[in-house]
Amino acid sequence: ALNMDILEIDPALTKIAMNEFGFRPDEHKVPIHEDGRIFLNQNQKKYDAILGDAYRSLFSIPFHLVSEEAMQTMYNALNANGVLLINMLSPVEGPNRELLHSMVKTCRKVFPEVRAFRPRPEMAKEHVQSIMLLCRKNSVPVTRNPSAEMAAMLSQEVDLSDIGIKEGIVLSDDFAPVEHYAENLLDIYFQK
Repeated sequence: ALNMDILEIDPALTKIAMNEFGFRPDEHKVPIHEDGRIFLNQNQKKYDAILGDAYRSLFSIPFHLVSEEAMQTMYNALNANGVLLINMLSPVEGPNRELLHSMVKTCRKVFPEVRAFRPRPEMAKEHVQSIMLLCRKNSVPVTRNPSAEMAAMLSQEVDLSDIGIKEGIVLSDDFAPVEHYAENLLDIYFQK
């Protein structure tokens, strides 16, 4: 069985998951009600994967989970072949990609390999959409043959060759203007 520590700052959301979605905590699925950064700062475990999905909207991006210092803390919590997956919102092409540029630049400062994928390829690339950033602690090529489902997901890779190079900043605990970036995305978000 897969072992998961599930960080949720609000215990009420765990209750909703239990009541409405059939979530059942057990020794393999352990809910922890704490801020993710505080937990990781005190963490002694090593994980195969960390999924960052605390960025639930354009309106509430917790800057302390996207800074270089936060990325370093997550890097340290991963085993030698670990991966960090970050679900974020941004256009893939066009203007208003400051957040994407800065997130990629920040991740590259810590992780040797950063890639991105589009879960919804039917969306226009200029629209705000979910983007999955994949940050690998070890950049040794993976040689396994992926399943058909995984191959389909991998085919939706976003070209990051011009992302976070000339544009964007390395986000830090001292300066991470994610609210400003989010504000710039609002107009195009509501144009869908």
